[in-house]
Amino acid sequence: MAWPPILVRYGEIGIKSRSVRSQFERRLVSCIEDQLLRRGVEAEVAREQGRILVRAQDVEGALDALRHTFGIVSASPALETRADPAEIAAKVLDVARAELPEGGSFAVRVKRAGEHSFTSLDVAKACASRILDDLAARKPTVDLDDPAWEAHVEVRDEVAYVWRRKVKGPGGLPLGSQGRVGVLVEDARAAHAGWLMGKRGAALFFFAHDIKAAEGWLAPLAPWVPGLRIHPVAGGTRAARLEAVAPHLALHKCQALVLADGVKEQLAHAPDDRLTGVPVFRPLTGYPGPRLAALARDAELPEA
Repeated sequence: MAWPPILVRYGEIGIKSRSVRSQFERRLVSCIEDQLLRRGVEAEVAREQGRILVRAQDVEGALDALRHTFGIVSASPALETRADPAEIAAKVLDVARAELPEGGSFAVRVKRAGEHSFTSLDVAKACASRILDDLAARKPTVDLDDPAWEAHVEVRDEVAYVWRRKVKGPGGLPLGSQGRVGVLVEDARAAHAGWLMGKRGAALFFFAHDIKAAEGWLAPLAPWVPGLRIHPVAGGTRAARLEAVAPHLALHKCQALVLADGVKEQLAHAPDDRLTGVPVFRPLTGYPGPRLAALARDAELPEA
């Protein structure tokens, strides 16, 4: 028996040209496979038009992998059936029978892709009719504005998917799709800066003069960056560390260095940036106070 499908949605990738989108999709599939492999989840990953489809033996393990994969906006475990209004309505009814409460209002949202002899409204009406007729004893009502229970249907060519749950992903671009950057790890905020750059698609190379401390600071970032490694560099001062990291950046073909500075640190240390030989990015300068706390929650990182 085939494993149940999980619909994977992406955002920015979808606005690229066809050739670029194809490249990004392949990279995203590779990132998903890395995350699944890291968690020991046996699964199949396939590209569909406008979607990526994951079939996994361990659905919850797969969802954990997907919500930690840069480039994914959301994922939904689904039930699969033929693209036929009657069969779709039967599948939606099965879910409603198990979940729709007594006297509950409901709505069925339908999207279609491809050519069909029926409309999205036809499918929604078929689903609503089955629920109203077969579950009449529960006195359900249709409410398209604020339903107590809601089911979603995606009809894609010859197949339809019914889903109720949506797991949020980080969005952004696939890890490693936008070149390489180095991250100098000097305190716990390096994990936050690295997360932001990972979300923008950069491949991350971490450098630290205190490896043991850096391992602790970056441990919460590990679920987002499979195979995270920290490379040692010498130097007691900021200027010395920047000078020491320069040849490592060249060796690993990093196109920029990321620092976890705030505004005050940037003003104090900016003159030393030239020692790296590459552009220096400070993504956290736009994240003071509450915004940095919100970032920490989204990235599942400690507040810094």
